[in-house]
Amino acid sequence: MEILKKKSCWQIVVGKVVGVLALQGAFIKHIEMLQWMGVSTVQVRQSQDLEKCDGLILPGGESTTMHRQIHFSELESALREFAKTHPVMGTCAGLILMAQWGLLDVEVERNGYGPQIESCVRTLNLKLPKKRKQKFSGIFIRAPKIINVGNDVHVLAEMDNEPVLVQQGMCLAATFHPELTHDTLIHDYFLRTRKRAYGRQSQTTPPQKCAAASLPAICGPIAPIPKPSGDSPS
Repeated sequence: MEILKKKSCWQIVVGKVVGVLALQGAFIKHIEMLQWMGVSTVQVRQSQDLEKCDGLILPGGESTTMHRQIHFSELESALREFAKTHPVMGTCAGLILMAQWGLLDVEVERNGYGPQIESCVRTLNLKLPKKRKQKFSGIFIRAPKIINVGNDVHVLAEMDNEPVLVQQGMCLAATFHPELTHDTLIHDYFLRTRKRAYGRQSQTTPPQKCAAASLPAICGPIAPIPKPSGDSPS
């Protein structure tokens, strides 16, 4: 599937610039996709970088290393404050950080689907608001598993009856890597996120158990991912 260069509605709906946390992980892939969509980006490495941003992406990577880098850079407080008033999307490790900071009312198990050898590509049925169900190739690499969700968290996609794409208010998160595909659908949906887009920001409700279903030990080989270039998540 070829990426289509198209003007995003981001400038009209949410703002002008998307920040991508650029301390570790697959941040270059998000930047490449956003730029193909006509969106201006900022690599966020210091708290003052957030002043230029109207939204933020927390990329995949290694969550423990990323958290240490955030702590070393004294960024955590600024990131959490930013998320109170701006749209934020997290992928893989980014989702783990969002759960740890209380931005999403979910409980997450790191590497919940197994180690690197059990990485896979699965076809997902997206259930985006006001849209027909659409198929999306989810790339899972040492993916975290969402094992609990709160009442204000909306599940937008599942794999074997387990949530893999969720939204709460302005926070959107995926256990997989949409930035490694040639499909801009999820990034475009994030760019259209409005305040109170889907669910509430508050964390007042207790989590509830998700429908459980076991994933096969090996869910298939990873399909070759064509260009763009850049570092793969760890």
